[in-house]
Amino acid sequence: MKNRGRRGPAERGQSIVVVPAPEWRKELEAFRTYLEVERNLSPHTVENYIRDLSRAAVFFLEKKKRSAAAVRRSDIQEAVRELTADGLSARSVARALSAMKTFFRFVFTEFGYGEPPVEELEGPRIRPPLPRSPSVEQVERILEAVDLTKPSGIRDRAILETLYSSGLRVSEVIGLRCRDVSIDEHLLKVRGKGRKERFVPLGRCAIEWIGRYLVEVRPRFLRKRMDPGYLFLNARGGRLSRQAVWLMVKAAARNAGIKVSPHSFRHAFATHLIEGEADLRSVQEMLGHANISTTQIYTSVSRKRLKKVVEEFHPRGGRRKASQKEVAPSKSNHAKGRSA
Repeated sequence: MKNRGRRGPAERGQSIVVVPAPEWRKELEAFRTYLEVERNLSPHTVENYIRDLSRAAVFFLEKKKRSAAAVRRSDIQEAVRELTADGLSARSVARALSAMKTFFRFVFTEFGYGEPPVEELEGPRIRPPLPRSPSVEQVERILEAVDLTKPSGIRDRAILETLYSSGLRVSEVIGLRCRDVSIDEHLLKVRGKGRKERFVPLGRCAIEWIGRYLVEVRPRFLRKRMDPGYLFLNARGGRLSRQAVWLMVKAAARNAGIKVSPHSFRHAFATHLIEGEADLRSVQEMLGHANISTTQIYTSVSRKRLKKVVEEFHPRGGRRKASQKEVAPSKSNHAKGRSA
């Protein structure tokens, strides 16, 4: 199912897999409207949903299912098995199944098809990986690796400081507008997933570098061009792309001899706050997580590091030198410990 379907132009400037059956097109278009209007999802997320579902629709059409109404639970199970056979990861299969569940629940309700054939459908079990977070020292090395002799270097340092100081996603950083930054109050107004707005505080270093960028670099990038209003611009005065930020972070990390991605700064922000004993609810709010269970994964990272510290440095941590001999405590020592 991975390679089925042909790509073609779609409405609203988006590209989806073309589905030849009119009923499927009608159902997918209704679902698209639901995602955009009622769920208020970003265009990128909507396109991913429609692309995955269009490929699924082509698979069902090959099984003579002319619309979603004809699909049964066994058909969806077969589609999931084929995705697995195509070599997709458990995470990708689970995402595709989640999209199908949401789609069929909506369509069966919207068009009055009856009970959706998705109840009790289970996908592959996924154990969420612990986020890999650079240490404070590694973050400092990456920040210092930026070439500040170029105007773009000052912008890049401001972006990196913002990523680390606020925990923003890359899409949120490139979507920032000048009016979203309050230099005096050290605050950012952020539009996150589902276009939900939140306010995130900015540290002193990030504010200083953003201020320097606004004074020294941004006017030079504009050079009498019409101002698009976005905070971080490319050298031609346009909005910075996700790929440009990705390449910039990779270059700075490579210069520092460290492997990270832009999202690593978000992980570092959360992990270092929790290691500094910040409360979980505050971290959740700043990250823009809808569910606190998503934020709790960073407590696991913090506990893992604390455990490593104990193992490395505590005399009974489990990694003693081979020359060390274990000495049984005497009665007096035990009594002393009990009374302490």
